[in-house]
Order: sequence, then structure tokens, then C-alpha cells
Amino acid sequence: MVCEGLSRRSFAQLLASIGVTSKGIVQSAGATQAVESDWPQFRYNSQNTAFAPDESGPKESIWYDWYVNTEVAGGDARAEPTIADGNLLFTDAESIHSVAIGSGSIEWSQSVGQVTGSMAVRDGEVYFVTNQGQLGALDAQTGARQWRLQLEPNIIGSPTVTESHIFASSSADIFYAVERDSGSQDWTFSTEEGRGSWPNNSPAVHEGTVFIPTHTGRIHALNVDDGEEEWMAETKAFLDTPPVVTDEIVVAGGYNSDLVAYSTTGGYEQWRVTGAGRFGAPAVANQTVFVTHRSGLTAYDADDGTERWTYSGVPGVVGRQPIVADGVVYVGGDRLVALDAETGSVFASFNPDYTQHGDQYGTGIESPVIADGTIFARDEYGGVYALSAQTKAVIKGPRSGDSLEELSFSADGSATPSGSIESFEWRWEEMDLSLGSGPQLSTRLYLPGAQTLSLTVRDTNGNTATSTREVNVHIGNGARAIAGAGLIAGTGLLYRRHRRNPEPDAETGGSDSASGDDQQSTEAVQQTADAEGNHALEEGNQALADQDYETAISCYEAAIASLTTAQESLPRGDDQREEIEERLATARAKLQTARDHQTAVEKLTEALLAAEQSLRTAVTEHGNGQQTIVKLRYRQARDQYEDALEQLDTLDIDPFGESGITVTFDTSSDTVPQDPSIVDELEQGEGSTLDEAGIDSEDAYVEATEEDIAKLSPLRRLAVQVWFDDQGTTTFPDRAAIVSRRDVARRGLDLI
Repeated sequence: MVCEGLSRRSFAQLLASIGVTSKGIVQSAGATQAVESDWPQFRYNSQNTAFAPDESGPKESIWYDWYVNTEVAGGDARAEPTIADGNLLFTDAESIHSVAIGSGSIEWSQSVGQVTGSMAVRDGEVYFVTNQGQLGALDAQTGARQWRLQLEPNIIGSPTVTESHIFASSSADIFYAVERDSGSQDWTFSTEEGRGSWPNNSPAVHEGTVFIPTHTGRIHALNVDDGEEEWMAETKAFLDTPPVVTDEIVVAGGYNSDLVAYSTTGGYEQWRVTGAGRFGAPAVANQTVFVTHRSGLTAYDADDGTERWTYSGVPGVVGRQPIVADGVVYVGGDRLVALDAETGSVFASFNPDYTQHGDQYGTGIESPVIADGTIFARDEYGGVYALSAQTKAVIKGPRSGDSLEELSFSADGSATPSGSIESFEWRWEEMDLSLGSGPQLSTRLYLPGAQTLSLTVRDTNGNTATSTREVNVHIGNGARAIAGAGLIAGTGLLYRRHRRNPEPDAETGGSDSASGDDQQSTEAVQQTADAEGNHALEEGNQALADQDYETAISCYEAAIASLTTAQESLPRGDDQREEIEERLATARAKLQTARDHQTAVEKLTEALLAAEQSLRTAVTEHGNGQQTIVKLRYRQARDQYEDALEQLDTLDIDPFGESGITVTFDTSSDTVPQDPSIVDELEQGEGSTLDEAGIDSEDAYVEATEEDIAKLSPLRRLAVQVWFDDQGTTTFPDRAAIVSRRDVARRGLDLI
């Protein structure tokens, strides 16, 4: 018996965007709207406050009006959209796109390369920086190029725009001030701390002073007109989030550091928050600092840094950037949450997992902004939702199930901004079958494949909303046998196919014979389904023991479908039904175990892949002498390996098995560093050096035998794969291999 699982739905073909185009996927779920207000640059203004004082967003029943996604993968999904003059600007890996906020339709697209951070709009021009160090301007209405200035290739973050200047930071220790009118460079500033300083992205500007925190813990206050330093403060904190400035203080934090506040005049420390860690970009409104960290989102008093409240109810909130409008804090994570700015209590939330886009584009809300009463937020794949207060229908329940299994769904989360929901109507769309009304639904589905469940709600004011959910039904061979024997599956009932036989058979007596044939056919179906269910259960047990979780899951699903078919074929009261139920309970429990184990191994593999990618970048750039990015990547690799070890220690299984955990990554864009021997310093005394093995070039790598490569240490093997091959792989046979890799990252940090 072969156990076959369902294949994953693939993403649509990636779109190419060359020059000015108008391509994309736009799906509407509501009416168009007039737009009169803006969110003109990153964090709303040049102070980075992320506070829109004249805006008021949705507080109840948040749902989407439209969704747009260009389906071009890549780019910075966490970059905030920018809004000006009725258009929303966002980016993918290739282009800048302008969307009409009232409808979600793409007005124009301009290919500029990969933009870093968010854009800024002022006086009809769109300003952007690319990862190749180009600062450029486009016409906001047409997307036509206005001018472009080549700066240092390592420009980071978003540009900050004032009436006179555009400010941008570089990881090469240079800060740029460019004249906005002419697009020419006005002045530059170097922190003179060496390449380890890395001026922070998106500086803050207020009252003629620009504030630049650095990774070495300094805050520089510069005169906007000429770049002269007004003051510098040593904070002794690793500052890598965008700063925010008010009349009294400048606030900055770090992903692995403190949150600090210094006076805007003189640069004196006012207060400091320690221990929370992993701070995101702060927002400031009404003498309160709102910032995310590893435990949630906290509101701090801007005067003394005392905690006012903390909200920890949003998974995935670390690193997200809150915004504030009309006494409401909006923050992303696994979903968007609207919180009372005074108390931290929840007004409402929006979960993209309950939309039709959740399966295709993933869940999670990255970067909300607000304009004209609407929240615009990006998801993890880079698409944009327009969110407002409206009647919404929400379906909660499984996205897949086994044939004959009873499925339960709920309308919990359905809401309306005014009045209340008075009716719920459920339907299976493909079968054109009404399932009744009520906020809860229990149903069975027998037809195999993808089926669409719809829910329509109506409130007391007559407003309606409809939501759909695709449910994949798995069916085993036993259930197929039922259909072949003349049983058709419906919703909650089995129907026997009526044979058209108007004249009774003269020899058999017509209907009596047919009845006898049906009974024999049903008994055969029961016996076949029972045997197939047992075989699938045995195959699943063997696959689970072998840690082949994908096969185990498909076998257990097939076993449940076949055993359920066998059970349903028996008359009520038959003793065999109870015995089959025991086997069904075993199969369901084993299925859940296999799914849990598969998820745990997948998460561990993802953590190791991220760590390997950080380490390979660190090793390559170490050989190039790029100490700034090297220090960051070694630190990231060390922390990621430690996260993987923490995950491993929580498992009650051996995830390595006989073959270990293998991660694979593309290395076609990696280059050989200026000093490849750096790997010998990282793994002294372990295996042959590159010179000893004779593998110090691409030609030598191609000609090398497997025995030659095997002589290298694990890190050296990774290095030559990264430098000389189009694909790199690393296999971790046990915990000690992860510890060894973490120690390499530690040694790399010690060498910097």
C-alpha cells in the first residue's frame, strides 16, 4: 500500500517589472473611499514619532477593504508603506509601486532595484535609497525618474526628509546630507569610530538638529545646515533601532541592548530601561514611549522611563514598530492589535489567517501606517492590507480533515462596528448546499479534494459580510471503495445511488436480488476498508519509528479514512464498531504525534539554516576585512545557534536520526574573500588547511576528490562550498556539531 499526502499549493509565477508598469494582484473586500491625509515618510515625520495627531483609526471590528501583492518575492517586507496625495507607495525586490488608496489598484510601477527601508514623499517627489547606494527621486504622480545620486554602496535604512535636506546613513561610517531641491551632496559626517560604528538607519531631525545613534553606543547631534557636531553622548548601549526625538529627549534602543533617553540639549542621560532586550523602533505620543521587546509591548513614561503598562498578547511582536493615533496604539505580530494607549487594553484585532490570502501569502502583520481613518499594513510576504471598521465574517476551524470525520467550525470573531450580528448562514459552495444557521457548525464532508465553506453574516442594521475557507478533504482507498459500490457522500448522511431498472429481472425477482447484491457489496467494502486501514496503520507506525514523519502522516490519514469507512459500513450496535473505534483513537493519537514531531524538526532545521547563512556571510566578509558587518553576523550566528540548542533541549525526540539534519542554501551570489585563510584562524588545529588540501581556488575545488574535501574541517568544507559551488549544504549529525558551530561564531567575535 502506498500512502500519499496532499501536495502544497505553489505560489503563482513571479512577475517581472521593467520600467513603468501596472501589474499586480488586487482583491477587494469593501467599498472605495476618499483620501485626504498622508503618512509621508518612515515613522510619519522627521522626528520618527510614529504619532499621527490628526488621525483616528478603527477601534472595533477591523477587517480589510482590499489587498494588493505584486507576487515578486524579496525586498524588505517590514518597510512601512508611504502615503501622500491619495496614493500608497510600497516596494518589492525590483520596483516601487503606487497604489490608489481608495481602490487598491496599482497606478504605476517603476523599476529602481531593491529599495532599502521606506520611501519619503514631499512636494510631489518620491525619495528612495537602494542597496547599491543610490539616492533617487521620482515624480509622485507618474513614477518618472527625476534624478539619481550615487552614494556609498552600503546605504542602510530609510531616508529622512526635511524641507531643505535628505539624510541617509551608510554602514561604511558615513552620514550624508543631500540638498533636496538639487539632489546634490551638501555635506557628510564620519563618526571616526572605525567601520564598527555603523550609523543607525533613519536618523531623527528636530529644531535644526539631526540625531544619529551608532552601534558603538554613541549619539551624535549635528547641525542640519553644515553637519557641525553640537554634542556627542556615550550611552554604552548597542543602538541599532531608529531614534525618536521630542522637544526634550532623544530615545534609542537596541535589539540586544538597553532603551535609553538623552536630553536633546547637551546630551545628558535622562533615563534607561535594561533587561527587556530586543527593542524595536519606539513611538512617542502624549509624553509616553511605546516600544516592543522580547516580552511584548510596553508604554514608558517619557519623563522618567517608568513603566505604565505592558501587553504580551501578540506572538511575534518582537521587532515590530507600533504607531499611535487618537489614543490607540496599533502594533503588528502574528496579527494586528489595536490597544488603548492609556491602559493597554485591547480594542480589536485583525488576523490575516482568517482571510482568503492567509494560505497563499502567509500570516503576520509587519508595518502598519494610518491615513484617512484606514490602517494600511504589510504582511510577511510584502503585500498590503487596507483595514477599516466594518462588518466582518470570520471562519475559525480546520483547513483539512479526513473523509467521514466530523468537522467543527465557529464564527467567533465575526463582528460589526454598530449593532450586533443577528444571522449566520453556512454553505458548501461546490455542492450548492446550505448547512443551516447559527454561530457554530458541525458537519461531515465526504467528497475528496478542496471544498469551499462560506459564511455570510448579517447585522441588525442590514449590513452583510461573507468569508470563505478552503477545506482539503483527504480520502482513503476504503472510502473510494464505498463510492465504487454505489454509496455517494453528502453532508452528514450517506446516500445510496438509485439504479434505474424499470423492469424487474425475470430470473432474480428484481428488487429482492438488488437488495441482496447491495448487502454483499457493503460487506465487501467493510472488509476491504478494515484491512486497508490496518495496513496503513502498520505502515504509519513503521514510518514514525523511522522518523519519516511525512510518510507517517499520510499513512495515518489514510488509516483514519479507511477505518472510518469500515466503521460506518457496519450497522449500529455491531460489536466491531467499538473495536474499530479503539484503532481509530490510536491512529488519531499517532497522527498528532507525527505532526508534532515534524513541526519540531522543521523549526529546528529553519533555525540552523538561519545560523548557517549568518555564519557563511561572516566568514566571507571577515576575509574581506568588513569588520562592521562581520561583527553583526558573527553575533547573529552565535545567538541563532544558541536558539537552536535551546529548541533541541526542549525536544523529547532525537531529531537527528541516522542521517542527521541537513540544511541547503544557494551560494551562487557569494564570492571568494580577499583572504580565504581566515577559516584557518577560526578552526585552528582541526583538519587540513585549504593549502594543505590543495583547495584554494574554484578550479582546485572542481578537480578535488571527495577524499580531499573530507580532509577539511566542517567549517572549511562550508567555506569552499560557499565560495566555489552554487549550492552549499551542512549536515548536523548530533548536538555536538551545533555546539562546535556556535563556538566558531564565538571565536570569530573574539578575532574582531
